[in-house]
Amino acid sequence: MENAPIKSPPKIKPSDLTQWCERMGYSQRDAADALGCSRTAFQNWEAGHHDIPAYIGLAMRCLMTANPDDRPHPWRRERRPK
Repeated sequence: MENAPIKSPPKIKPSDLTQWCERMGYSQRDAADALGCSRTAFQNWEAGHHDIPAYIGLAMRCLMTANPDDRPHPWRRERRPK
């Protein structure tokens, strides 16, 4: 049996992040918290200043397919003090 070539995950575009936030009901801060990154990093990706790492796309898919009760919700987590 011949080894099949490994395909790279599809590249995530800044507009994909924006649409994902809208679909999930997340602000930039909520999305960054859910994905485990800083808000600054998220803003830079969404503005197109930096390439979006492949693991962020995978995390986005996992959060979309998770049981809604298991998803991080903005109203369920404690806000960090400012």
